[in-house]
Amino acid sequence: MKLQISAAHGPGECERAAAFALQRLSAEAAAHGIRVEIHDERRSRHGIQSAVITLSGDEVAAFAARWQGTIQWIWQSRIRPRHPRKNWYIGIYPLAETAPVARGDILIQSCKAGGKGGQHVNKTRSAVWATDSVSGLRVKVQAERSQHANRRLAYQQLDARHAALVVEREAVQRHAQHCRHFQIERGNPVRIFVGDDFRERA
Repeated sequence: MKLQISAAHGPGECERAAAFALQRLSAEAAAHGIRVEIHDERRSRHGIQSAVITLSGDEVAAFAARWQGTIQWIWQSRIRPRHPRKNWYIGIYPLAETAPVARGDILIQSCKAGGKGGQHVNKTRSAVWATDSVSGLRVKVQAERSQHANRRLAYQQLDARHAALVVEREAVQRHAQHCRHFQIERGNPVRIFVGDDFRERA
């Protein structure tokens, strides 16, 4: 399960809160036998702007539910000691897993080549349809005169199609992560922490 911790473009106090939250979450996870893997941690002068983490182990969903939403930190800023604000908010949200692009057996069907080329092109079955049995991606190749050469090109084209799908899905996930930075609800926190030691308020 993936979670995104975000300071939501907040000031340094929010970045520090995000860093404390990551430390606290990691410690609690270890106590519950849950593994935390940190990805894409964006450090800043005062803490972290954001981080993506993967949780794995038993009861991950129940554990993550205790952290998902707005986290409030009540703290008199040491970064700006005269600042009147004492409430700082960050967000922790689940990220949809990027579904892998499934690959299966490649089914090859010979067919007649179309288009220009005279009698030779129309009568020989040198062209091929190549279909991935799982993803359903399909290409027709007739660029070469031999079926063997067209089969080789078909595999290459399917590889390119799969790679393009992976890039597209990763771009969608990056966009979702970016949008999360603007969706922090400054209120209704799921957990509240206080003080320099980031202790949870009872």
